[in-house]
Amino acid sequence: MKNKNRIKAFLYQFMKICFAGLSSVVILSLFVVIYRYEGIHIRNLDGSTDYKWEPGQLKTQMVEGFSFLRMDSFGFNNAESVDTTPDILLMGSSHMEALELMQKENTSYLLNEKLEELSTYNIGISGHTIYRCVDNFENAVKTYNPGKYVIIETDRVSLDMKSMSEVVNASAKA
Repeated sequence: MKNKNRIKAFLYQFMKICFAGLSSVVILSLFVVIYRYEGIHIRNLDGSTDYKWEPGQLKTQMVEGFSFLRMDSFGFNNAESVDTTPDILLMGSSHMEALELMQKENTSYLLNEKLEELSTYNIGISGHTIYRCVDNFENAVKTYNPGKYVIIETDRVSLDMKSMSEVVNASAKA
């Protein structure tokens, strides 16, 4: 009888430990998904950017702002995928990518709201300086065929001669 009670007590403690472990994994997973869920970069085969996000991927963050968004069908931060021939193509760095904002607060969405007769598409990606954007420019225009404009956001107006030469000579590294 004593052994039966010991086995029951052991199984009860074991089940409590398993439940506590499983509960902590679930709580921590929820915290990570809500607080900062980065997702996965993939190589952008069309060359319009060096990389993009997995299409339809969930991204959340509460570090520099608050956002809960889903990448569009091409892997960029747009509230909705537009046709592949927008009137205005937006390129740039993390400021244009706008992962710290809700999708209905980013530049692309606001321009689409204000410029009702023009469509805007955003391919801004973190880390894409003016040099990366210029290096990817030809492929971006070929891929998205913007009808009127390409707007490139940049974080600097004082350019580095060496970096500019690398882009012009097609020796820039991604």
